Amino acid sequence: MLVALVVFVLTTVFLLVMTIVFYAGKNDVTTKLNESQAKLDAFITSAQLQDDAVKQMKAAATNESQSVFGLLVKQKGALAEFVGGAPTADAKTLQADLGLKDGETVKAAMTDLRRQLKTKSDEAASLNTRVADLNKQSNVLKEDVESAKKDGQKLAESLRSEFAGYDGAAKDLVGQIEKVRQDMIKTMEDLKGKQGVRVGELQSEIDGLRASTAIIQSRNDVLGKKLEAIELKPQNAAELVDGRIIAIEGSNDQVYVNIGKNDRVVPGMTFEVFDDANAIAASDKSGRGKASIQIIRVAETTSTAKVIRQSTSRPVVKDDVIANAVFNPDYKFKFLVHGKFDVDNDGKPSDSEAAYLKSRIIEWGGEIVEGDNLVGDLDFLVLGIQPPMPAPLPPDASEAQIQASIEARSARETYDRLLKESIDARIPVLNWNRFQVLTGTVSGR
Repeated sequence: MLVALVVFVLTTVFLLVMTIVFYAGKNDVTTKLNESQAKLDAFITSAQLQDDAVKQMKAAATNESQSVFGLLVKQKGALAEFVGGAPTADAKTLQADLGLKDGETVKAAMTDLRRQLKTKSDEAASLNTRVADLNKQSNVLKEDVESAKKDGQKLAESLRSEFAGYDGAAKDLVGQIEKVRQDMIKTMEDLKGKQGVRVGELQSEIDGLRASTAIIQSRNDVLGKKLEAIELKPQNAAELVDGRIIAIEGSNDQVYVNIGKNDRVVPGMTFEVFDDANAIAASDKSGRGKASIQIIRVAETTSTAKVIRQSTSRPVVKDDVIANAVFNPDYKFKFLVHGKFDVDNDGKPSDSEAAYLKSRIIEWGGEIVEGDNLVGDLDFLVLGIQPPMPAPLPPDASEAQIQASIEARSARETYDRLLKESIDARIPVLNWNRFQVLTGTVSGR
């Protein structure tokens, strides 16, 4: 029993020692196993090891007697060498070498290149077909040219034969023409002699007619003076009296006139005030009338006006006459307005100020004649500022300068022509100042 007990105790102690030794070894192995698993996970996880693609790669690596990593490195090098020509090239290097953009794959680039290649191939095939067609057309044209050349040669031979016959006829014709020319020269010399005699006779007749014309002209001058002395001259439309002052109210700044709505008077219309009708004609030399009035209220037969300008030494009185060259109770005067005007006195005449003047004439009952030519029933010609003659052009004048010079010269010639024609036709000519005098206008716009 003692021996057995000792053996049991020793066995138990041995087992305890071995258990401790094995447990310590197990912990060490477990630590190393975990470290190995962590290193393995850095390359591939346990879940990825179960993937079919990985299993196939493992089998391929086993068949080639190498590791999966070695197989991957080999395949990567082969792929890099296939794509870029260098087994050590990485993705960035390959992307730069192939000229690919970020996110663009080699497959997509190759697909696009194949598509472009196919397009170019189709274009090349189309061009080849076109070239073939053009070659066929060229051959046809060459044949046509050869045929035309042969026909031309035949025609030339035929014409040479015909011209050979015409040559003799042409020589005969030249002889006939020379004979006719000599006959014409002789006839012209005979006519010159006869013409000299006739010219002398006509000159004698002209001298006699000139003497008769001088006598007739002298008689016409005498008769014209007699007719001018006895004839009734037409009344100048600018001298017509349009109305009269019938009453004065207050301190002479408000007056009443004997024309109203029935006479086509409108508020805003202005009139020049004169002592009598003779003063209107005298204003051509002496200037404005004694005062200017503007209509402020209109009744049927009378109107109320405000004195907007008057002479301190010559007040407005009852029975003074009023006149406005545009207005007439019974007649619509016709005006031709030409040129540029300086209505606001700023020294810058313009077409817009001419348009303003036309609008005033229409507003006051006048009629505007369009164009740059006088009409038979024109009453007034209103001329703006006379255009200056253009300065001489320099030798190297541009097209724009030449055109501007032509336009300026044409404007001056038109202005001068209208002025002369109006004077010859005895049509009253007004400028802006004279227009103000005859309409009672005090200032510009």
